[in-house]
Formats: sequence, C-alpha cells, structure tokens
Amino acid sequence: MPGIGVRCGSAASSLQLHTNAGGSHGNLHCLPKESTQDQGELDIYQSKVGETFKGHPFKILAAYGPQQTLEGDAPEGVVIVEFPSTADARAWYDSPAYQDVVQHRFKGARYRAVLVEGM
Repeated sequence: MPGIGVRCGSAASSLQLHTNAGGSHGNLHCLPKESTQDQGELDIYQSKVGETFKGHPFKILAAYGPQQTLEGDAPEGVVIVEFPSTADARAWYDSPAYQDVVQHRFKGARYRAVLVEGM
C-alpha cells in the first residue's frame, strides 16, 4: 500500500515529502506552530476552522500528533492537510470563510504556512 512521509520544520520553513513506490499524492498544506501568543484566540480558531472545510475536498493527514524533531527547533505542533490540487488548496485558503477565521490564528500564535505540490 502506498504511504506518505512528511517532515515539517519551523526554523528552516522546510517540508520534505517522500512516497513509497506507486504512491501519488495531492498538494499538502503544512502548518507548523512555532509559538503560542494568545491561547484564547487559538481556541476561537480551533472551534471555527472545521466549518471552513465544508464544500472543499481535503484530508487531514496529521494534527498535533506525536512528533520527533530531527533537525532545528521543534515546533509546538504541526497540522498537515492534503488537497487534490493547488487550486483546491487555494480555494479553501482564500475563501471568505477561512479568511475570517484565520485572523484568530494570526493573533493566537506564530505559524508558518507552506503549500507543497505532491508527487
């Protein structure tokens, strides 16, 4: 069965992607959280962000699970979302619904957002 491995690093803003033989993956939106500034704002973001995915094709591959930092500074957490295409990822990210909610993430923590085309 094809698999995917992803490593996100906040210090270098890097994302490395590899697939097992035969694997094919869409575009990945990677959000390493570097530091929390206002937990209340993050709580608002987390309570509303799920609704912004309605009508958009996506798959959450990782969300704040256990991590092992191999290089650089460890992020507080990482979220990785897969979309079928760059256009699908941008349609969600640029949507009025997400742009309204993401303001709480901007106030709540320092993140890096990276969109990487899959193989």
